[in-house]
Amino acid sequence: MNLQEEDIKLFKLTTGEEFIARVVSVYDDYITLKGAISIQIVPNQQTGMVQTMMMPFPMFTTGQFDIKKEHLMFVINIEENTLNSYNSSKFGSGIITAKNLPEDNDPGKFRKFELN
Repeated sequence: MNLQEEDIKLFKLTTGEEFIARVVSVYDDYITLKGAISIQIVPNQQTGMVQTMMMPFPMFTTGQFDIKKEHLMFVINIEENTLNSYNSSKFGSGIITAKNLPEDNDPGKFRKFELN
């Protein structure tokens, strides 16, 4: 597992849960993470399409936490649109690429995006 401080990755636990988080520190047996979110897929009743919502992971928590490496099935890079959504949310850094700025140009604003 080749993780570096400040990496933003998708983690899958042995329990099946998936979440995105920023790496704070990497140790032999565990990783310290912060800004963790799970992505919930919810139907949009008006359009009939699905949307994704970012929720704190674990629920109702803030700050950083440690996770043992033995509880991870995999750690993987995330695609650019998801990374931009994470960064533009209250969980991320606020840095997004220019080609994907929100329509109102407010990168700190929480937003949903639709899956194609």
